[in-house]
Amino acid sequence: MNNQLKLYKFISKLSSYFIKDKDFDTSINKALKALTKITKTHRTYIFTFRKNQTIMNNCYEYCKEGIPQEIQNYQNVPTQPIVWWMNTLKNEGYINISNIDEMPVEAHFEQEDLKRQKIKSILCFPLIIKDEMIGFIGLDDIKDERTWKNKTINILKLSSEIISSAFEKKLQQNSLTSVNSALEATLESTKDGILVINKEGEIINYNKNFLKMWKIPAKMIKKGATDILLEHAKKQLTNGQEFANYLEALANNKNSKNFLALKKNGEILELHSKAVFLNQKDFGRVWSCTNVTENKTYEAKLELLSRVFKSSSAAIAITNRKNQIVDVNNSFEQTSGYSKEELIGIDPAILQSKWHDKKFYKKLWKILNKDLVWSGEIWDRKKSGEVYLNRTQIHKVISNNQIYYISIAQDITKEREYEEHIEKLAFYDILTNLPNRCFFNEQLESVVTESKRYEKKFALLFLDLDNFKEVNDSYGHLIGDKLLQFVAKVLKENVRSSDIISRLSGDEFTIIIKDIQDYTNIIHTCNTIIEKLSQKIIIEKHKIQIGCSIGVSIYPNDAQEAKELIQKADTAMYSSKHFGKNQYSFHYEGMSDGTLKFYNLQRYEKISKQA
Repeated sequence: MNNQLKLYKFISKLSSYFIKDKDFDTSINKALKALTKITKTHRTYIFTFRKNQTIMNNCYEYCKEGIPQEIQNYQNVPTQPIVWWMNTLKNEGYINISNIDEMPVEAHFEQEDLKRQKIKSILCFPLIIKDEMIGFIGLDDIKDERTWKNKTINILKLSSEIISSAFEKKLQQNSLTSVNSALEATLESTKDGILVINKEGEIINYNKNFLKMWKIPAKMIKKGATDILLEHAKKQLTNGQEFANYLEALANNKNSKNFLALKKNGEILELHSKAVFLNQKDFGRVWSCTNVTENKTYEAKLELLSRVFKSSSAAIAITNRKNQIVDVNNSFEQTSGYSKEELIGIDPAILQSKWHDKKFYKKLWKILNKDLVWSGEIWDRKKSGEVYLNRTQIHKVISNNQIYYISIAQDITKEREYEEHIEKLAFYDILTNLPNRCFFNEQLESVVTESKRYEKKFALLFLDLDNFKEVNDSYGHLIGDKLLQFVAKVLKENVRSSDIISRLSGDEFTIIIKDIQDYTNIIHTCNTIIEKLSQKIIIEKHKIQIGCSIGVSIYPNDAQEAKELIQKADTAMYSSKHFGKNQYSFHYEGMSDGTLKFYNLQRYEKISKQA
């Protein structure tokens, strides 16, 4: 397996840790262990900064067996003495030291500290979030001086980018946790008793006032069974049978209804039960209980929510029944870019990005008016024109005979970009931006399945560059990389948009030509690509002459399974190499005598012109 493919596989594996593992620390420790193994170093670690980069902590460390740990020695360490280290990370973008004894004079403090740890060589890259260095990731070699290879440098650089993205996502999740904490505080601050149950009848949440109103023992609530809880409440009522009828009616009707519970001790509790839907699916119900024994006026729900969320990190807007904004919080102003003065009295449609059609909003209002809550994702537009993605909940609230709508939104644009970035690293070739081998295999299986279902033919082209090794040897890998990018551009420009191009590894490419009627289009595509790649290519003033050899297999004539199609296209490609390179070859078994004769004539004419 070549180095580039190993790199892609490792990066895909590293990315998967932060997708599959829910625990952040577990993901980081797995990543450091994998880095230590693939780079064959002795110690891998992560430092993070705090207090404006004046203090650093060794947060994570993985040591090869027999190598002493240093993590306990680097907690709350001032960064003031390591001026050279900090400046090099910021200005150079990495630290690469093959021999500690050869460090510059101004790095004397750092040199002494590394010698204390008996480090011979070190390689570090910064961790960056929003152009700010939050820490660094490093590799140590304890036993020998080591010249760090490009492969190792690239692995650590890409790993630093993935881990930086993971730290950023963690910060966003912490922000969401803060919002949840604020909501929990809201639950306890209200005078009402609150109970939340899911559709299976399990208790999800409650507040202390609920327990107090119904004199519920802690052991009973912890069991989480609502049938026991409701039976306990029923025994306290003088109108227990009416309460039972009310519960039965709720089970058959999702609409919200109020009920006056008359307790045997003389208290009167007003019960309100509301069905909750998440992503248009029945989640469960929220129960609220208000003690109205003395008929005291309690604060309107809208006013309560407005106060609670005043300092929330979620963006909150309140609109009236005319769909005019009546209030927004500070986070809404910061997120949207509009001031409160600009928004009051305005239709929130001013934020619409035009990414959603009228059907989207029509469906939103239908669900909101029916279920009193809508949850989903909305693309909005800031005052600056920038489009951003919100995870949004909109509640319809009736207070003092007035209807209001409360929108609670969290900007998740960065979270979505992170997910897409991770997916791209896993399925796309970093150099050419073409699908990689993993994605190609999935696509080929999909095309085979589709072609079987609709009885269609397709062609698989296996393309290998001629003389590519000589280019790398003569001009270096940088020129070779730019040549591969040029080849990818040529392939994109000379196939249909429905065709699928992939880079498998090195100088090997594949093209899936879908829904073919005859061989004319395939031959034309092969000839065009060979002609384009046979011409002199100028890269950084270097005149480069290459070519390409192409092998072709046809579904279902040559094979009906993806693996066999690849093998036969590969065999045909080597036939092209054998016949003198810079030409194409079909796999002969699937071709009739007439087609084969035509194909040979086409190839003969092409070779004659070259001669």
